[in-house]
Amino acid sequence: MVVEDIVDDAGWDLEPTSEVRPVAGVRYLVVQTALRSAQAEAAWVTITDAADSAVVLFEGALRSDGSVHIPLDSAPDVKVARVVLETPRQHRTVEVELSAGTSALKFEG
Repeated sequence: MVVEDIVDDAGWDLEPTSEVRPVAGVRYLVVQTALRSAQAEAAWVTITDAADSAVVLFEGALRSDGSVHIPLDSAPDVKVARVVLETPRQHRTVEVELSAGTSALKFEG
């Protein structure tokens, strides 16, 4: 006797109860830095719409690996983002053009 026979004998429905569909138009901004551990957790990142700095897309600390991954599905009209990285030693501002998929920014040094 195979497992399918036992399931069928019990009257269970073998059809899937959910389906997987691709998500269209999801955009992400990935910010990477050379900061790690305590240095990364002490840093602060603010990401705004470059055209309107009142529109804050993200504000918070980096992950311990020095990165942050921001979904941009709530801001489909934003074309350019302003990224501000603040640490105890430096304050850097960069503008990044956002693509239809994943946009990446790497702070070096």
